[in-house]
Amino acid sequence: MGHQEYVNITINDIPSIELPINVTLRGCTNESITVIANTSLALQFNRECPLYINASAYTLSSQSISYWDALNVWLGNVVSYYDGEPLILNGTVEVYATFLNGSRVPAPVLVNGSSTYILQSPGPSSLLLSINYLGVVNESLARVFVVPSTYVEAEELLNSLGNPQFLNATIASAITSGDWSLVNKIVTEYQEASSRSYDPLTQLSKYLLTQAILNGNLNGLNAASLILKYEMLMYTALASIIIAVVVAYRVTRKSRKS
Repeated sequence: MGHQEYVNITINDIPSIELPINVTLRGCTNESITVIANTSLALQFNRECPLYINASAYTLSSQSISYWDALNVWLGNVVSYYDGEPLILNGTVEVYATFLNGSRVPAPVLVNGSSTYILQSPGPSSLLLSINYLGVVNESLARVFVVPSTYVEAEELLNSLGNPQFLNATIASAITSGDWSLVNKIVTEYQEASSRSYDPLTQLSKYLLTQAILNGNLNGLNAASLILKYEMLMYTALASIIIAVVVAYRVTRKSRKS
């Protein structure tokens, strides 16, 4: 859109004469004009539209069609938006271009000048998206936030717990800073605590973790982490105490009998 196209109206006549040609335009504009053969029309439109062209002289006629359209560039691996800016998963940036009707443009889109561009580090980033199709160039500068796959799991946990403010703020901070250590810890430990419903200590850890997330209590998070980390040691210690009590009880009974 906004670019000129030259429509050449040519007739092969021998001998050459200045023959008037009736030209009918429909679509982008609707008009009929008369031009002299072997001339050009410069046409330009600033909207998406087809232009149907019919040229005729006496019993001769010819038809053609031209299109004015836009080249829109898109990011393909957008998982959500934050403050109106796209969140994309780390890895290879997926990009493509479409016309206004949604059909794909058969041309590659470059990211910062490269046909393959990889983003590994989470956090804010700027991407220059560009395409050249039939001599028409479109460039767009996109500001994005790169997020790990943990983001999707964190959003699922956020929704399942009713969107608690603490977790929401923690995810938002990770998006803007690129530091996902706390979010990774919460997601990993919650998944681990949810995986063994038969385990009393694990269920205790899940309860403490849930309450810590709901109340924004970092001490509760640390307590839940300790239980998960030293669970086997706690069970071993508990078993040792039980064995010691049983042994002491039996020794006491034997002493009374003797």
